Amino acid sequence: MSEYDLTEQSDIDMLDEVDGEYYNWDQNHTGYLWLTDECVDKYGLERGVDVEPIDWENSYKDDDYYDEYKERGLKWDLYIQQYASVHDKDGKYLRDCTYDDWEVCKANGIKEEMLTDEGCEVMGWCDG
Repeated sequence: MSEYDLTEQSDIDMLDEVDGEYYNWDQNHTGYLWLTDECVDKYGLERGVDVEPIDWENSYKDDDYYDEYKERGLKWDLYIQQYASVHDKDGKYLRDCTYDDWEVCKANGIKEEMLTDEGCEVMGWCDG
């Protein structure tokens, strides 16, 4: 991605504010984490708000590939939004290193150490 400033107020209004910086959605990329009950509790995530149940009975029932994940106790799906760039409150471009773990975790409000927790499986950090 090349450096660019956002000049239209409508574009600036669509940015997600995190700690005084403004994140511009990457509409082509998302990701998700699968978590155990213990991991959800350890990192203070709220069921039905921050995480949704993994639909083992409908989405994955005919695919043996996922059996090991179910057996490990992974029950919760955490959606990860990817961002294309970071700007200031006026739309001035700051950086585009938004696929680094620390940046994705900051933007999504999760702790980076969760990624290496035994109760977390990174199932799609950046799809597309």
